[in-house]
Amino acid sequence: MKKIFPQSQNGFTLANMLITLSILVILSVLLVSVYFSYNNVLKIYLAKTDLQTANIIALNRITSMIKSASNITETKTVNSNSYTTSANTLILELLSIDSDQDIIPNTCDYIVYYLDPADNTKLKSSTEAASGSSRVTGDNVVVTNVKNIIFNYNNDQIYNTNRVNITLTLEKVVNNQVLKLVSQSSADLRNK
Repeated sequence: MKKIFPQSQNGFTLANMLITLSILVILSVLLVSVYFSYNNVLKIYLAKTDLQTANIIALNRITSMIKSASNITETKTVNSNSYTTSANTLILELLSIDSDQDIIPNTCDYIVYYLDPADNTKLKSSTEAASGSSRVTGDNVVVTNVKNIIFNYNNDQIYNTNRVNITLTLEKVVNNQVLKLVSQSSADLRNK
């Protein structure tokens, strides 16, 4: 009797195909796990970088205004809201400047830095500019992801303070990991 399908030694057997397919599946699983692991590491790294950048910008902005301030005010109503200087709130009195950056005599602008009562993870500023001042009246978010801010004054009498130390703590949760950044800065008031 003649065989219809002669046996060939040149093809793959089912066992060969299953082994090859198993190796490919294992490699694919490894590659996918490496990708997701790298993606998680990248997310954490980017979040840390964002926190560091936000922290630097916020501290530079606050210290710049402190250096421009002539006084720290104990209590003040700014933009219809009452504020009191404390460990979490800073009220700065700045000489008003015109569009040419010249001082406007006998006028002051006020800037308050405070934690937003509606969302205490936001540090906000409220500016009240005098008539003719180049500063813009309004509220702004200085930085988000705030865990805490502490203003320390070098004098118990707020009006006599000439140096402010700032401790800003930012915190963010990424992939169930808490990222925390604590930075400090200090600044002297203008001409004090």
